[in-house]
Amino acid sequence: MPNNRSKPNIQIGTSRVAGIAGLAILAFGYLLFFLAYPLIEGTTETRSRYVVSVLLLPDLIVQGWFGDGKMQTSVLDRLPILAGAALWLGVAFWIGSAVVALADRTNTFTRGQRGPLATLVGLALLSTTTLVVGLAGQLTTRWTILAAIAAQILGALIALQRLQLLNFAYFLVLPSWPAERRDEVGRSLATMWASKLVVVLCVAIATIYVLGSSMPPWEFDVVEYHLQAPKEFYLNGTIAFLPHNIYANMPLGAEMHALAAMTIIGGADAWWTGGLIGKLIIGCHSLLAAWLLGSYVAQRTCVWIGWVAAGLLLACPGNGQVAMAGLVDSALGAYILATVVACSRWSTGRLFLASVLAGAAAACKYPGLLYAVVPLGFFSIVQWMRVPNSKNFFQWSLACLAGLGITCGAWYAKNLAFTGNPVYPLAYSVFGGRSLNDAKAGQWASAHRIPTQSDAATPYTIGSMLSSLEQIAVRSPVLQPAVMVLLAIAVPLCFRDRSDGWSWFLVANWILTVWWLATHRIDRFWLPVLPLWSGVASLGADWLRRKLSPGLLCVIALTGLVYGALMVGSPVVGDNRFFVSLSALRNDVGVPGEVAGRIPPAVGWINQNLEIDQARIGLIGEARVFDFRPATVYSTCFDTNPIETLVRGRTPQQQSERLHEAGVTHLLINWTEIARYRSPGNYGFSVWPTQSDIQAMIDSRVVVPVRWSIDDPNLQLLMIAEFQNAAAN
Repeated sequence: MPNNRSKPNIQIGTSRVAGIAGLAILAFGYLLFFLAYPLIEGTTETRSRYVVSVLLLPDLIVQGWFGDGKMQTSVLDRLPILAGAALWLGVAFWIGSAVVALADRTNTFTRGQRGPLATLVGLALLSTTTLVVGLAGQLTTRWTILAAIAAQILGALIALQRLQLLNFAYFLVLPSWPAERRDEVGRSLATMWASKLVVVLCVAIATIYVLGSSMPPWEFDVVEYHLQAPKEFYLNGTIAFLPHNIYANMPLGAEMHALAAMTIIGGADAWWTGGLIGKLIIGCHSLLAAWLLGSYVAQRTCVWIGWVAAGLLLACPGNGQVAMAGLVDSALGAYILATVVACSRWSTGRLFLASVLAGAAAACKYPGLLYAVVPLGFFSIVQWMRVPNSKNFFQWSLACLAGLGITCGAWYAKNLAFTGNPVYPLAYSVFGGRSLNDAKAGQWASAHRIPTQSDAATPYTIGSMLSSLEQIAVRSPVLQPAVMVLLAIAVPLCFRDRSDGWSWFLVANWILTVWWLATHRIDRFWLPVLPLWSGVASLGADWLRRKLSPGLLCVIALTGLVYGALMVGSPVVGDNRFFVSLSALRNDVGVPGEVAGRIPPAVGWINQNLEIDQARIGLIGEARVFDFRPATVYSTCFDTNPIETLVRGRTPQQQSERLHEAGVTHLLINWTEIARYRSPGNYGFSVWPTQSDIQAMIDSRVVVPVRWSIDDPNLQLLMIAEFQNAAAN
């Protein structure tokens, strides 16, 4: 008689093999589909072609790290930048540890979770401290901000002492590797080595983040306002309304670390060193997010899945790009993730902690209000409705308002006091706004409108929705293919189990909904969902490890990490000259007509040839201001240029007098940028100047052309002349 007991085992084995094969085919099919898209939208080179070329010739990327052998190399010159950032992060960790301990009296956070949570909280508090010191006009001396920080350090010491937490064990934040979990990825030799390789690649990518984040800025928005605004506040000695830079009047919570570093360092050139330290700290938010995500996932699943989740988040090309560029979207994502983690258990203290973190998100940029504060409010109401209690409602409301007030309240109060509009320059029709009028507000709204398809009168069509779904599923260069594969596995599990992944999935979908309904639908505005997606994807990774095939999971994870490493370490995401000296990068103008430099040639020429202490450059059309060493007078395209105010509609003599009164010595006109702004569908620009306006100033000898080595007819450098002397001649 045959043994019937063996049949179920055969069926289970066959089903498992079929499942592995089917999933492998689907994953491989998605990867081929993903790699068939352009590497950069609008170009012809596909991702597959680029990946193959890099795998065959990896030395091309490595050579780029050293400037292709054409530039001076150095690593030691980064040490002051790294040391300054490490010291600031250490102070933030100390201050934040007391807040986390007070908010979580039962000590439910693991050691690995306390580290990034405390650091993020501390950074948010230090940001608010810098804002208050700046608003008080105390940026001319380092002692005020140092005294404020010392007071917070002392307060943290007292709080930790009263909680009896001044011991080494509490501050040991690195996660351990429990002995009973050494076989958590399978017992085969291949999977064991693959799991170790995941850890190595994760650490390697994190190292690239640090190297890239400590480099001088190159991204337009960063040199226009993310670092330029702190530079101006520092040079002015105070935080005040800047009528020429609309972006500098919005929440700049993440940028305050650069301002603090500038103030503490002090000196004429502190804006440069402090700016690099602040840029590195902004980039470190991504590392804190990966650390927090990995620790949280490790607690819910196993340590190795935590490494997979953290590594895949860092391996997202878009995450690496914004972090190393100095953009604040990764900081926003870190605070959203921390808010969700803080809400994993419910208490008044946890609500306060979550409110501090959500407020920090809203202090980074306005979308944080909708992305973090609104979900937190909704979650609080749901919790209260489960057990309605007026006492709880009062306590929770007080905790929520206190947390938000500490981190984002000061920013919105500042805007209200300076402009009459707490969300300046948004909501102009409701609140108005200083220096704005109907035309300026319309220009802003038009530039940030929701895009429509050419044949549609509304942006909310089925076609635009399908295009957006394609964008966030496969087309966007932000994406990490392994995360998308594991996310597809995890989503059904979220619906089935309604675990933590379910709430993370809902918050991510809320952010994507807001992105589609209320923003201009660029990738950076939905990038903050990547930490949440990586967390949800970890559920799929854990299910794959436990139920199907640890080996297949290793292949998917390693594929994603290798792809991410190739992208993050390459020039695709930005400047990857990690080992070129800072001095060479600071003055890098490239080779005209051949290789673009980090800074425009005009900026390099002015820095090298004009007196830094005496020159004052009026910029027209040029808003990439941070790298100018002489003083500048400029505006963004949304603001009225101060030079226009001085000369438009005036006689030559009046023009000369007002330019001299303002201390302007030169004018730099970038006609290429002006034409770009004025082109159809672009941001817009004032009707002044025209070529004839500037020529009239030259003909009347208000300004005279400067002989320089820049051979570009679209760039003009003019020197202010004495009108009276010129007329006499």
